[in-house]
Amino acid sequence: MDRRTFIRLVAGSAACSFVGGAVPAGAEELDDNFTPFSPELAAEMASAFFEGAGGLSSCACSEPIPLFDSSGQLQGYEVTATDYSDCPLGYVVFDVRCPGIVSRFSFAEGKPGPYEQIVGNLPVRVVSPSLQKFKNQVDALRQSVVMLAINEGTASAPKRAGHAMAVSGYGRITRGLTSLNCIVVHDGWSDEAFINYDFQGFMDKNGVFM
Repeated sequence: MDRRTFIRLVAGSAACSFVGGAVPAGAEELDDNFTPFSPELAAEMASAFFEGAGGLSSCACSEPIPLFDSSGQLQGYEVTATDYSDCPLGYVVFDVRCPGIVSRFSFAEGKPGPYEQIVGNLPVRVVSPSLQKFKNQVDALRQSVVMLAINEGTASAPKRAGHAMAVSGYGRITRGLTSLNCIVVHDGWSDEAFINYDFQGFMDKNGVFM
């Protein structure tokens, strides 16, 4: 049995019934030739699946994302179908432990796969964020963490020392003609502290926004 026929059989079986014998991590063809479950094979299977089960005959397939179990063994692949402007048209997850090899799929336009959904929900780190960015997070009742570093050494022999703190608010402290734009943080030593965010002595400023 050639590779093309094998792919059509596997994809067709998955598309029609999603039942049957589990396909091992190295899928065997009927003539006993061993076909490793490679990204290339996953992409070909996904293309056949999208066309056979979803009627997506003119879609493109994303680069297969390998999925591993807790022991580091290859478990399968996630492949997304897109149009030629990279808009998602659906996805399929191949899992070698599942009967029929397809563990989940969707043909909803714009629906990202499980891996991309997880990645999309990860906190965002921006370098040297503005004070306004932290203000927006506070006003929206969303969490943020500021990471500030100072030089405890000398100009010729700098020694970076930093600390990460949860941001709980902001404010401006004014005395005469002097104003300090501050963020309110939980610094780990006191309940709340005001930090002058405009302080020019910081080596670097970073933030994580959730």
